[in-house]
Amino acid sequence: MDYNKVWSLINKENLSKRAAAKIVNMTPGGFNPMMENETMSVKTLELLAGHFKKPVSYFFEEEIVSLNESDPCYTCRKCAEKDGMIKLLEKQALEKEKLIIQLYKEIGSIEKQLPKSDLDED
Repeated sequence: MDYNKVWSLINKENLSKRAAAKIVNMTPGGFNPMMENETMSVKTLELLAGHFKKPVSYFFEEEIVSLNESDPCYTCRKCAEKDGMIKLLEKQALEKEKLIIQLYKEIGSIEKQLPKSDLDED
């Protein structure tokens, strides 16, 4: 069983360990060691699978993920996770770049409103 898939789903929903434990009718004191020691019962797995709307088999399947649509070569899950993180960071950088451009436009608009003598003092 792939416990990383469980953690991934928990993190995707921004669930605390306490909330995740509650889903499977456990205390955090029982849930945390179960996850750390990878000793989940089938009943617990069925509860999690039901909550996340996944078949139980999902937690046992091997994932082969392409780095991108044009790349015919396949990679391991760890590389795919890194690729996903890079794409997320690129998206965040683009959003920040758009914000910077907007701020420069606002600065230009404010500078146009200043009297000419105020601009010459710099």
